[in-house]
Amino acid sequence: RYKKRLLTVEDPPEGRIVGAIQTPILCDKADEAEVRRAWERALSSALRLDPDVILPGELRDLISILAGIFAAQTGHLVLSTLHANSAFSVPERMITMGANAGLVADAQLLTGLISQRLVQVLCPDCRVPWSVKKDQLTTEEREYLEKYCSVEGVCRPEHLHFRNEEGCPSCRRAVTINGRQVATVGKGVKGRSVVAEVVRPDAMLFRLLVQEGKDAAKAYWLSELGGITRRTHLLHKLNAGLVDPLDADLIVPLDEDEVTRPVSDPVTSSTDTALTERLALVIAASVREGLKQGVEDAIKAGITAGMAALKEIA
Repeated sequence: RYKKRLLTVEDPPEGRIVGAIQTPILCDKADEAEVRRAWERALSSALRLDPDVILPGELRDLISILAGIFAAQTGHLVLSTLHANSAFSVPERMITMGANAGLVADAQLLTGLISQRLVQVLCPDCRVPWSVKKDQLTTEEREYLEKYCSVEGVCRPEHLHFRNEEGCPSCRRAVTINGRQVATVGKGVKGRSVVAEVVRPDAMLFRLLVQEGKDAAKAYWLSELGGITRRTHLLHKLNAGLVDPLDADLIVPLDEDEVTRPVSDPVTSSTDTALTERLALVIAASVREGLKQGVEDAIKAGITAGMAALKEIA
């Protein structure tokens, strides 16, 4: 409905972005001072053009990170990319490269953290269902999938589908060079789909991230902010039969949430729960007995004191 003015500052531009004004960084890349001045000139020029969104390319060093922070501090929406293991590793990487933690850990400055990976989408015409594939799997593979693809309300093993290694006419594509076919690609897959983890941080999340680390921040995000991990996002795609679980496990490990579970979130067995409940009952009974005995002793002491007072009066 309304058009947005997008302006990029890239070093170098990696491709055409339709609808955006793209600005390259032109300078001697061997001269760090010159690179810094080039970024400053590019951002100053960008701000004079009154953009709605600024895209400062990839944040690969302190100069580009500070340029992105400077642009965001002016109140503009800034979108950029950074290589990191997870969404919660983004602030950590920025700080590691030299950015001030006080600048980065600001919920009004860093308003969104997104970690995404791409998985191949199965061809709907030749994908193989679990009922057919399960007997072809090794015992280890079958047990692994049954364990990590069994989440109530999210994913069930019987809903899984697998890649057909031979493909079909619908997905196979020939690669031809100089009129000669050199390869066949796309066997069993059609395109790719994103698996993402989106974090909308608040002040408490950043405080936990800085003071207690990523585990505490992630636990808070999951329990208080309704966070959905990229593994859970993947499970939804697996349950819909869109992605091969064995291929996807190489991109987003199916046991990732278990491996990265915060120390403060221990696994509690049913036996541990039963023992805890029994202990609570014993303690409660002891407290009641103690209170009862205490009240009885108080009544006896009161009666004794009252009788003694009556004798003195008499």
